[in-house]
Amino acid sequence: MSTRGLFTVVDFERGRVAALQGVVSVGGVEIRRVAVADAPEGVSIEDGASCGRWIAGVLREAGFAKSKLVIGVPRADVVLKRLSLPVSEETDEGDLAGAVALQMGRQLAVSAEGASIDYVPMKSGLATPDSSGHPSLSVMAAAIPGDRAAWFRALGEGLGWPVRRIGMRGAGTAAMLTEASIRQGAGVLGVTLGRATAEFVVVEDGAMTFARSVDVALPQSAEDRESFAERLSVEAKRTWASHRAGSPALDLGGVTVLGAGETARLAGESCGKQLEASWSLTGLPSRVTCEATISPDDLTAIAPLAGLLYEWVLGAPTLDFAAPRRAPDKNARVRKAALLGVLGMIVFGGGGVVLSNQRLAELESEVTQAQGDAAGKAKDYEAFLVQHARLSHIETWRDSGVQWLPHVNAISERFPPTNQSILNELNGHLKASAEYVPGGTRYPDGKWAPARDAAISIEGTMKSRAVATGLRETLVQSELYRVESKGADVAEKFGFELSTPMALPEKPPAKAGDKSKEAKSGAKAPATPAAHPTPPANSTPPANKANAAPPPEPAPDQKPTEAPKAGGGS
Repeated sequence: MSTRGLFTVVDFERGRVAALQGVVSVGGVEIRRVAVADAPEGVSIEDGASCGRWIAGVLREAGFAKSKLVIGVPRADVVLKRLSLPVSEETDEGDLAGAVALQMGRQLAVSAEGASIDYVPMKSGLATPDSSGHPSLSVMAAAIPGDRAAWFRALGEGLGWPVRRIGMRGAGTAAMLTEASIRQGAGVLGVTLGRATAEFVVVEDGAMTFARSVDVALPQSAEDRESFAERLSVEAKRTWASHRAGSPALDLGGVTVLGAGETARLAGESCGKQLEASWSLTGLPSRVTCEATISPDDLTAIAPLAGLLYEWVLGAPTLDFAAPRRAPDKNARVRKAALLGVLGMIVFGGGGVVLSNQRLAELESEVTQAQGDAAGKAKDYEAFLVQHARLSHIETWRDSGVQWLPHVNAISERFPPTNQSILNELNGHLKASAEYVPGGTRYPDGKWAPARDAAISIEGTMKSRAVATGLRETLVQSELYRVESKGADVAEKFGFELSTPMALPEKPPAKAGDKSKEAKSGAKAPATPAAHPTPPANSTPPANKANAAPPPEPAPDQKPTEAPKAGGGS
């Protein structure tokens, strides 16, 4: 069965229901709705179908959409035992299921009649030699007695939603603490607080190895919180001592209370002090998100339930009392032969139509499952595209800056000598943005490109109008800037607005076959009056003398020129 899509998890214990609805995908669990309610008078807690009908009404009022159902089972209703089973090369899953059912029936007096028995291999449960030298496999076996198994099935029937799984609530707690146990490299004692019971779960290397439930009800008032925490810490120490007896080499990495709020904080602090270990509060892991706004008490109630969905994301084997692993059927061969005979009669009697309908139903089921998986992956891909666009926009915008000093040097190199001109003021400002240029029918087929408009404003005085005109033509012929005059033309003053989209003053290369530009580049600069000759571009050193090469030696009949100066006529 598919473990992706929309699921609702329900936990009912002693008159209180806690439920959440979330979407399971490859990337994690997204919780959409949460509901916690107490059963009113008139609801028979002993009648599973009656409780299911009441819960269905609670979910409808909370806005839950009908979906597949996961039922959480408290630790008190489960018989849990770690078993070591002899195995061989011929041992298959059916043989293990039969051995588990036999061991649970013998050791724990659980009748196989009506009981639901399942198991999961331990992470360290590879076949290893036991004390007698024979290979054995370590499994965590769990069983629900027949009467309680029937009650949970009736709960699902009364609710009216398809039951996908009946799982142990403690396994959900272990899933929520998987990352912490792997990170610490030691055992983690997880604590969950229920309305009437508290559960302790020991997690080693991401797997549940021990679980215990005690009747410790949540305090009804703030004055009872400290006594509640003290009693809980005593039970935590007993739990760790019981588990340590079977695993003496195991170290305690810390105590973690699953939930939030003052009650959970006091419980964690008291348990840590009692066990002389570090403690912490844990809410939802990074891959479990919640859209709804929930209170600390509700978070404490639903956190283990989120773990039942998170198990599928982690890909770990799960306990499922709705569809447990089955022992081999001894009469299967006889029934198979009889069914083959019937099948032959159907085939010869026109059974092709029946087989076609069966195949069509299978294909429709596969299509439905593929559509659900595709919807989840499409949502993940859309989220990725959003993050990609944001990052690309930021990186492109950062690349849209301008290096002002090279531009100032480029302008200075084209300025007339200081005996003919003085630069009084130079200002610059930049308008920059990041633009996406489509290159196809969808994102990200196009490209991100920086868009910049750098403007440099220069003002000063010239010896004559002809010198200012020569400077303008020199700047225009450089093909580095768009040149616009500022204000009215005055004989001895000039004001230019230079604009460019380039980060560096680099002349764009001429295109092949562009004869007009080649002719223009080879043409001579316009002549200036003899009284005020305009020097050619790059004939004077840049304004920044510290970084410029020394000027050439002047000719015997020519006086040395000075570099142009900027700012306030200095």
